[in-house]
Amino acid sequence: MKIKNDRHSKILQEASKLWGKDFQRDMVVEECGELIVAIKHNARGRILFSDVEEELADVLITVNQLLQDEDAFGRVNEIVKRKLNRLQMRVLMDKHHLEFWPECFNSGLALDIERALVRGCPLCTLKNECVEACEAND
Repeated sequence: MKIKNDRHSKILQEASKLWGKDFQRDMVVEECGELIVAIKHNARGRILFSDVEEELADVLITVNQLLQDEDAFGRVNEIVKRKLNRLQMRVLMDKHHLEFWPECFNSGLALDIERALVRGCPLCTLKNECVEACEAND
């Protein structure tokens, strides 16, 4: 998620220029670590979800600092689109066909969705629905 507010974007650019990419990478790692700890503590009831939200905000800020280079943001954005399309396929498959392809799903091989889509479902046309949904999002 790219921060689009002009004032905030300018702050991110200034921070990125001032401290450089190496520092930004280290900050992303540190903030991700803090987010992991916050999520685990929240799951155990030790902190509130608002504390997790604080750490999420820190991660988003530091990631946005790292993505100040437009080329990097464009490449990451394309990867995000591709992964969201794949997630959409997985949701459709799990939602409608978990019981129809036990060899792909019950074995824990959720990554076999693409293979299952190529074969097609013998009971309906979900393959076509998935392909059309993915093409519509491109």
